[in-house]
Amino acid sequence: MDRSLRRSGSSTDRYSPPQLFFLLRLSRLLRLKRQYSAMPHTEKYLLEMINKAMYSTFLDCCALEVGDDARELVERNSSQDPASAHDSTNS
Repeated sequence: MDRSLRRSGSSTDRYSPPQLFFLLRLSRLLRLKRQYSAMPHTEKYLLEMINKAMYSTFLDCCALEVGDDARELVERNSSQDPASAHDSTNS
């Protein structure tokens, strides 16, 4: 189980298999973005692809009625990630 879901205080038992799948996918994509953003020579297109995958996965979470949990994951990750604050000011 992903640590970010455990930290949110939510039990994974309350999620259906598809809900858990997409929440875990979103958590993994957030972690990948954080890792690649920290690398000095990461290609811009790679981060753009990760952002698009994150957005698509976020919409899947919303469609599966776990949008609030997905939003909490994103917000918690953006507060931990100084690069994301930099990204939002450049958008």
